[in-house]
Amino acid sequence: MSDFDLIQEDIATLKLPAAREGEGKLGYGLMPLVACVPHIAAVIDALHARGVEKDMIYATLGYFDRAIKASLEKGETPSFGKGQLSWCQHYLHGVILRIGRLEFHWIDDMYGGNFGVYRSKEGKYRLLAERGAYHKNGRLVTANAPAEADDFNAVFRETDACFEGNIISEAGLVLPETAKLPNDKWERVAGYESPVVTVHIPAGPGLSRENIDASFRDALAVHKRAFPESGARLFHCHSWLLDTQHRAYLPPDSNILAFQSKFLHGTTNTCDNCVFNFLFSVVPGKTALCDLPEDSSMQRIVKRYMMEGNHIYEQNGIVPTEWLAREK
Repeated sequence: MSDFDLIQEDIATLKLPAAREGEGKLGYGLMPLVACVPHIAAVIDALHARGVEKDMIYATLGYFDRAIKASLEKGETPSFGKGQLSWCQHYLHGVILRIGRLEFHWIDDMYGGNFGVYRSKEGKYRLLAERGAYHKNGRLVTANAPAEADDFNAVFRETDACFEGNIISEAGLVLPETAKLPNDKWERVAGYESPVVTVHIPAGPGLSRENIDASFRDALAVHKRAFPESGARLFHCHSWLLDTQHRAYLPPDSNILAFQSKFLHGTTNTCDNCVFNFLFSVVPGKTALCDLPEDSSMQRIVKRYMMEGNHIYEQNGIVPTEWLAREK
């Protein structure tokens, strides 16, 4: 359990025992949790040594309680399965913190990013797509949105005079045209290979502009104080909540649009998987579009949009740490 990479390999091949017919399921369902308990004290001590406040530590480790409650809310026997066992390793290794409404994850590369982040000497930021195949609508070619005849590949060149890559629009759409940024006026400050603080959005209410701003403000302070070795210059998120298509059907005062407004939008990732998981709570590919639930207005809006032949993408976004510093 103390070796993150090794435990992930072990979990991938793990075969959990199952209850026999007529036998209680509770003990089997919670069995993976038993392997985690002895390691909780160590992560509390490690985070405390970094200067992380006790309330923040306990809010973070509330993941275990929230994971079990999720199965109860679905009317299932309480459980903590392989998926939860795999994901909780980030908490047990002290690299995810729940800070207010959001979670912040210190990682070594920009997961899902296909772009470079450029900063001018005047402090302006631009994103250029540097890899990936894209549809003419600017969104990534994926298994759910397969290749078409007029797709194009992103190109990137660095010369003695400039950086050249495909333009990313304000909406995060990759254009066939390229831009040249003179390297005497612009520097590449980060890209898909760079360390970042990734933002996760736990389920629940309260995704207001005030709560978002407070989470980012406190996360910046924690980042500087507790993780000085990180080297990350960006907060990064990839989520279906960042898909700029939401602008077409959500009201201007929507909390989702308020969350989006925090970010400079980058390229899209895969599509549909996360919206099935997190909005509709169904397994991708297992439920027909017409059978998706319509219990909330967001579910109804997105379902109708998808039944018209559209996809909901996971979109990348970045927030430079210097932006947050200026907001204080």
